[in-house]
Amino acid sequence: MNRVKLPSISPSYTVAIRDEALSNVDWWQQVQAKYHEIESTPHQLWLLFAEDSFDFSCCLFALLLAKRTPVLPPNQQIDTLLHFVDKVDAVCADHGVGQNLPDVATGYREFLNESASKGMLQDIDIKDEQALHLYTSGSTGQPKKVIKKWRQLLAEVDTLEQYFGSHVEQSLICTSVSHQHIYGLLFTILWPLLTQRPWLVKLVTYPEDLFSAAQQAISFVSSPSFLEHLSVQTQLLKRKPQFCVSSGGPLKPTAASALSLQWNYAPTEVFGSSETGGVAYRNQLSQQYWKVFNGVNWRVSPSKALQICSPYLEDSKAWHQMDDAVSIEADGFNLVGRLDRVVKIAEKRVCLDQMTSELADHPWVAHCDLLTLSSSRDYIGAVVVLNELGQQQIENGKFFLNKTFRRYLSKQFEAVTLPRKWRYVDALLVNSQGKRQIPKMRLLFT
Repeated sequence: MNRVKLPSISPSYTVAIRDEALSNVDWWQQVQAKYHEIESTPHQLWLLFAEDSFDFSCCLFALLLAKRTPVLPPNQQIDTLLHFVDKVDAVCADHGVGQNLPDVATGYREFLNESASKGMLQDIDIKDEQALHLYTSGSTGQPKKVIKKWRQLLAEVDTLEQYFGSHVEQSLICTSVSHQHIYGLLFTILWPLLTQRPWLVKLVTYPEDLFSAAQQAISFVSSPSFLEHLSVQTQLLKRKPQFCVSSGGPLKPTAASALSLQWNYAPTEVFGSSETGGVAYRNQLSQQYWKVFNGVNWRVSPSKALQICSPYLEDSKAWHQMDDAVSIEADGFNLVGRLDRVVKIAEKRVCLDQMTSELADHPWVAHCDLLTLSSSRDYIGAVVVLNELGQQQIENGKFFLNKTFRRYLSKQFEAVTLPRKWRYVDALLVNSQGKRQIPKMRLLFT
């Protein structure tokens, strides 16, 4: 891990770019100021959230250096924050929760000279067992706590540097994903910060933002949903990132092909989860299947579930079973569906991934998603984004569309298992990581 370390205090270099360049000296000044605020309190468990990734990083490391436990909420919706406030001792954030101001504000503080960063925290170690708490939605949509130790995060950053470091040299790290989740935290804050590479603080929200950022050498950390949207906007693909990585789900082959046609390379995809960290990678231009990172061992259970033994798990010697079903291929494994997406409808086992894939193949469908709902009994609800051909059928009425799609699915699935309710939307409900927003999907059916 020779390159993976906290920023040095000198010589000065750029850590991040906001409206102006922010240096390692700026970073240490902010960390020290927040450290002293945090250290003066007895609080151990801290809810941490901020839109600004530089401010967030300073407060994250102030908490870790003070031996406090950061708790990262899965999003910043008011109900989510109110839920978490009752479970922590204090809040470090860029705004209050309800009527309460944060105990420590994340905002940037001006210093007149560099002396404020001298002789302070660089000699303090972050212990291997120091933890932070992340939350993932899980299969039910309810927040699920994942505890990450500092040693696990360091091991992942070291792997990212080994595999991808040479691809991002002399480039600015830009991202369309949030740092509140493990993927964004690792790729857009910890990796660049601990390997002395600059990142762009402003989030890439639209393809136009990427086009503007790509006037200089950039590396782009993104998600399948963003890249699939980008792949059809050929005018905005004329400026290409030096390197592009995607995670959160498999990238559609059509999107990978369209991007590689314009960029002369396909995005590198990383497969993993909040619990396991990175497991495997692929590049569809050169490999169809997933190849595990060095140090990760894998096998397939009798139920076809992927099992891994990994240095990124809390117990690096224990086998961990994932919810992903896989098949063994010559150069790795193939993802064939989610085991937690196999449900029982009227006592019939239904694979929602299989049904979703079948529905997505209909010539009127651009995108779709399925979920289970309950009334007097469990049933399936369908959320559909129509393509141009499908839009032309709207004048026939939604009942006609529902009936057409049910008839189409009935070729493979029993009638009792077919979706009972249908909703037609302009875009699927996913977050910046491309993760399904199950609670919001349920609201479509209320």
